[in-house]
Amino acid sequence: MSGVVDAVRALIAPLTRTRVFRRVIGPLLLPPVERLIARLSGGRVQLSALLVPSLVLHTLGVKSGAPRDVPLMYTPDGQGRAIVAGTNFAGSRHPAWTANLLAHPDAEITVRGRRMPVRATPVPDDERDAAWARIEAQWPGYRGYERSSGRAVRLFRLQPVGPAQPVGDRRRPGTTAAGVLREILAPISRTTPFRRFATTVLPAVERFAWRASGGRVQLTAAVVPSLVLHTTGAKSGEPRDAPLMYTPDGHGRAIVAGTNWAGARHPAWTANLLAHPDAEITVRGRRMAVRATLIPEDQRDATWAVMEAQWPDYREYERDSGRTARLFLLTPVRRPPRSV
Repeated sequence: MSGVVDAVRALIAPLTRTRVFRRVIGPLLLPPVERLIARLSGGRVQLSALLVPSLVLHTLGVKSGAPRDVPLMYTPDGQGRAIVAGTNFAGSRHPAWTANLLAHPDAEITVRGRRMPVRATPVPDDERDAAWARIEAQWPGYRGYERSSGRAVRLFRLQPVGPAQPVGDRRRPGTTAAGVLREILAPISRTTPFRRFATTVLPAVERFAWRASGGRVQLTAAVVPSLVLHTTGAKSGEPRDAPLMYTPDGHGRAIVAGTNWAGARHPAWTANLLAHPDAEITVRGRRMAVRATLIPEDQRDATWAVMEAQWPDYREYERDSGRTARLFLLTPVRRPPRSV
């Protein structure tokens, strides 16, 4: 997973320095979306945490004295502290939270659903270059925001106080961003608007990201195990590629389901596998040969149970489609076998 995340960062980092992202997406769209997800998940999930370490900073307004919350990217400093940068998406003004910390350095942060008190200290001038180097090792070109803003960005170290664990020190079982995000997205993915989006827009976006990254990146892989299936067209005989979610079966094989987002028809790739069971898959940039076998009827319930342990209520697609979704087991055929 880390390789996928690093590759996605490398792709997205240049986009975050564009004018559209700085003026619209970053300052206007992302904060309310982050707050909504945080509230829905009880503070356990930040979307940005799928790509970079993220937290919610809880401060007191420098003028109002009222509580203020802001979602931020942070960089671990290697000593149990978090470094945060007041880039404000290259805006000419310092973000309000930096003024709040200067006036009230005793604050709190929430990281992966865990709230803790911290004390904020500005990074001294003679340590700024080293701090920026650490930040840019995590997010390439991040200091470009400072250069474009025309000001010296305020950098802070957040030191946990009291009995709290170091920032980023521990991840509690069952509260990973990806795991909780699955719980949130699963019911949303069964709505009619999402199904229409998924059948028309999502595959094209996945293919673009996959090709642009040289086969290293699938966006859905940040949430669930994903692969690209390479088949031969049942009628055309032409190569066909399909990005798919898969479920490991525990024996080095992958289970894939032809749900087609509850569409009334079987997806074309399932017909391709029936006609040409010898295929290939790409997983995390690694391409391998596989043989596809249709899951027997007496094993379908157990197979669905394995898939639904990964993606809640996944079988609802089959029920809503009015057909029996085709389930396949993809077995690597190279020797020695490689785990999917």
